[in-house]
Amino acid sequence: MRQELRKQKSINRILSSAEEFIRKNDIESIDINEISKSAGLTKGAFYHHFKSKQHLLLELFNRWISKIANKLEFSSPLGKTAVEIIIDIIDKIQPAFEQYSKELPVFLELYLRAITDKDLKKPVMKSYKNFLIFFSQMISIGTNRSPALKKSGEENPADIARILFALTVGFVIQGLLNPRGTDWNKLAKKSVKLVLENKTGK
Repeated sequence: MRQELRKQKSINRILSSAEEFIRKNDIESIDINEISKSAGLTKGAFYHHFKSKQHLLLELFNRWISKIANKLEFSSPLGKTAVEIIIDIIDKIQPAFEQYSKELPVFLELYLRAITDKDLKKPVMKSYKNFLIFFSQMISIGTNRSPALKKSGEENPADIARILFALTVGFVIQGLLNPRGTDWNKLAKKSVKLVLENKTGK
């Protein structure tokens, strides 16, 4: 038990040091030696917990998703449809995602690299599943708090989460390529309405 606590403590120190490094430097210039030193650990200890720099970045991404989820507070969903609940989610997560805008291109690259990299695929799939869980939980919270919506059983939260993930990746790519091209928040809401209202026949 103590050994497990020490292990988690070391991992948290590495992650905190990595976050501090990224705040002060470019994420692409991440330095394992510097992060290990800042965490009070050896480079060997770092690789005992993380197989590579890519694995560290994915764990950071999972940590950021958890932080974003913990910060979200939603208005009462009573009487709201699934689409209205999701639009509320979009409004809430936009500022949180903007906070980590410079990290997003790196995570997209890792996701693409995992398609052909077997060693990277497992941690990326873990990250992907965490992302789906994040969206599913947000939708489920809204559904459980809304008796009318819960009774109607409009949509499966897991299905909606996959749709939101696909939309999120698409908007992130377009936003990075052309950040001033349009109002991405407004377009995201329009897309959700088009996809889900058509899906539910409304």
